[in-house]
Amino acid sequence: MNHIETEILVIGGGATGTGLAWDAALRGDLLFGNMDTWVIWWLTGGPNGGVHVTDVSNASRTMLMNLQTLDWDADILTLMGVPRAMLPAIKPSSAVYGDATGELAHPVQPETILFVKND
Repeated sequence: MNHIETEILVIGGGATGTGLAWDAALRGDLLFGNMDTWVIWWLTGGPNGGVHVTDVSNASRTMLMNLQTLDWDADILTLMGVPRAMLPAIKPSSAVYGDATGELAHPVQPETILFVKND
């Protein structure tokens, strides 16, 4: 019988790497988002003025959104220690999010986010 040993390093806030990342998040230099956020970010320019957004359906799946206001919940963010600066703006599921740039710019204009749940 083969025996495989593994060691697990629990990532915590005291580790240098996570501290550096969290400092970047607090400064607004680290962004969070779902796949939709990433696609729209890059289609609209990425680090050169890209739009940092998500839609209501994807934001609700993070458990950080207030379902009454359809915005990030300040109390939950504080409880979870998530800096507001790293979160995308929440927009309706069908809206014009920005203009595409670069080689994919014409005739693409991101206008909707499709949420597909695989069970």
